[in-house]
Amino acid sequence: MSYINGLLTNIYRAEQKEKTLAEYYIEVNKAVEEMKLIFPITADVEKMRQQQEHVIVQCFLSGLGQEYDVIRTQMLTGTDLPNLSDMYARLRRVCKDNVTTCATEPNDPAAFVGFGGRGT
Repeated sequence: MSYINGLLTNIYRAEQKEKTLAEYYIEVNKAVEEMKLIFPITADVEKMRQQQEHVIVQCFLSGLGQEYDVIRTQMLTGTDLPNLSDMYARLRRVCKDNVTTCATEPNDPAAFVGFGGRGT
């Protein structure tokens, strides 16, 4: 899972900086081609949905603050990722043990209903 997270980071946070346009393109394209091998296009709709969910959860995890480093590492090194709403629920349970981590979150959990995806 952490390998996939690295690929996603290379794709979503890529920057040209001092590279030539060609070097930048090659770097991003290499990561994209590796992602295509890991998540191939398939006629199996359920498989495609699972692949999409993996990418979404990995992006969510990679964007979390440093206070979530331990759980992020545990999730990314595990064999299976939960869906986004289950991941959020797990993080909320961790927050209950550490109130300062979630002190800036909205009071209304319903605000995240649409954000959580299919909720299963």
